[in-house]
Amino acid sequence: MTGNIDSTIKKNSISVIVMPNTAYNETLKDIVSAALDKHGSLCYISLNKPYNSVMTYLKNNGVDSGNIIFIDAVTKETGSDSEQVIYVSSPTALTEINITMNKILEAGGIKVVLIDSISTLLLYTEESVVLKFVHSIVSKMRSDKNDCIMAAIEDESTRELIDDMSMFVDEILELGKK
Repeated sequence: MTGNIDSTIKKNSISVIVMPNTAYNETLKDIVSAALDKHGSLCYISLNKPYNSVMTYLKNNGVDSGNIIFIDAVTKETGSDSEQVIYVSSPTALTEINITMNKILEAGGIKVVLIDSISTLLLYTEESVVLKFVHSIVSKMRSDKNDCIMAAIEDESTRELIDDMSMFVDEILELGKK
C-alpha cells in the first residue's frame, strides 16, 4: 500500500486518497511520510481528530512531526495557537479554514496541504458546499503551484463527492479496490 501512496504523491499535484476505515491511521501515517519525503514540510488540516491525538500517533509510529503545521478544527481551543498548531472554530468553518491555510502557505516554506478528511466534512455540510470548498482549495493550490492531498474514507456516503472531485484532481487512489 505504501508504494501506491508514494507514487501518487510523487507524481501528482492534487490527489485524493480513498481508504477503508480499517486502514485509516496507518494510511494517514504513510501519506504524511510520503508528503514529508517529497516536500520536507506539510500543512495538516485536521477535521477528524484533535491535534494532540494526531501528533501522538505520528510520534509513536516514527514520523518526525517537527516540520508539520496543523490546523485543528476539532479541538475547542481557539486562541491557544502555537508555532505548530492553529485552532479554528469548527469543521463547519470552511472560510476560516481556507483563510488560515492561505496564511500558512503565504508565510512560505510549506508547499503541500493534507486535508484529513473530506469525508468528515460531509457530516457537517451539504455535498455541494463541500465540493465548492474543495474546488476553491484546488484552484488556489494549482495557481500557487502547491500540492494538495485529500484523504477520504471509502463509504457509500462519500462516493458521489469523490466522483465529482475527479473533474479537478490529478488522481484518485482507491486503496480498498482490487
